[in-house]
Amino acid sequence: MLRTLRTQVKWILVFFLACFVLAIPLMYGVGGGGKSGGGNGDYAVAEIDGKKVMFSQMIQYAQNYVDSAGVKDITSSDIPMIYRMVLDQMVIREALDKQVKAMGIKPSKEELDKAVAEISDQFPTKEAFQQYLKESGVSMENLRKQLEGQISEQMLLNEASAAAVVTDEELQELYDNLKDFVFTAPEGFEVMAAEFSSRENADKAYESLVAGDSWSDVMGGFTSEDLKGYTEDGKFTFLRKDSISENLAFVVSMDDGTYYEPVEMASDDFLVLYRSGFRDKEVTDFAEAKEQLSSMVLGQKQQDLQRAFLDEISEKVKVKILDPSIFPQEQAEDTAVSVDKVSPDAEQ
Repeated sequence: MLRTLRTQVKWILVFFLACFVLAIPLMYGVGGGGKSGGGNGDYAVAEIDGKKVMFSQMIQYAQNYVDSAGVKDITSSDIPMIYRMVLDQMVIREALDKQVKAMGIKPSKEELDKAVAEISDQFPTKEAFQQYLKESGVSMENLRKQLEGQISEQMLLNEASAAAVVTDEELQELYDNLKDFVFTAPEGFEVMAAEFSSRENADKAYESLVAGDSWSDVMGGFTSEDLKGYTEDGKFTFLRKDSISENLAFVVSMDDGTYYEPVEMASDDFLVLYRSGFRDKEVTDFAEAKEQLSSMVLGQKQQDLQRAFLDEISEKVKVKILDPSIFPQEQAEDTAVSVDKVSPDAEQ
C-alpha cells in the first residue's frame, strides 16, 4: 500500500495544489512549515540545494503526511519509506518554488482576496476565522504569503499543462470502449425489501402492508431485534434482470405495485418484498456523454504533462543524503523522485 502511495507522491502534491484553499487549514496548518532544528538531539538528515533538512522537520512533515493521506496501521518498517516520500515532496516544493521565482509568476491581489475569502467562508463567522488564526499563531500577512505561494505554483502547473488538447476521434474511441460498462444502465426491477428474524413477524408485516398500511409505519412498528434491516420508504433497491439471484427469481413474475408473501432466505431470515416497477435498459448516446468524456481525457492529459514537468524540474534539484539509515535501502530507479544524484561520498 505504501509503495503505491509513494509512486504517486507527486500527485498527492498536485492534488493538494489544485484544492489548496480547502487543504491549507487542515493539512499544513496555517502556521506553516516544521520546526527548523535546535531541538534536543536534532540533526541534519539531508540537504536540498544546500539547505539542511533537520530530523525534527522530517518527523513533523511525516506526521502531517500520514494524517492527510489517511494512512493507517503504520509499522516501524514503513517509517523509512514515509520519510522518503516526505523528502520527495520537499524536493518538488523546492523545484516549484525555484521555477515560480525564475518565471516571475505571481497572483493578483484579487485572486489572493478570493482565496482568503474561501478559507474564511469555511468558518461559521469571520470572528471564528480570526480566532482560529490567532490560536494558530499566524497573522493575516503570513496566511496571504502562504496562499500566494500555493496559487503561484498552481498557476505554474496550469501553464505546464496548457498544451493538452482532446480530439473527437479520441473521445469516440473511449466512448466505444466504455459504452457497455459506463454509459449503459441495464434493465431491471426497483424494489423495497425488509428482513425479519421470524416468520411470525414477517407475516404480520406482510398482512399490514397488503391491507394498505404505509411502508414506513409498518417498519416503525418493529424492534431492531425483530427487523434485521429494510429499505427506506421510496429509496428503491435496483435488481438487474440479467443477474438476479435464484432465491429472488420470483420478482420477475410479480406485478408492479405488489407485495410478495414472506420468503424464507434462512432459518432466521424472512424477506418481505415490494416491486415498484421495471426499468428498461438505457444507453447514454455519444453526444450526451461527450462533455463528461472530454473532461476526463483532458484531465488525464493535463496530469501527464504536469507529471513530466515535475520530473523535469525536480531533476535540477540537488539532494544530498546525510543520514541514509532513516531512508529505505532501494535502487534509485524505484524512487518517486531521483534525489540521489549527489551522494555524501561524492561531496567529501
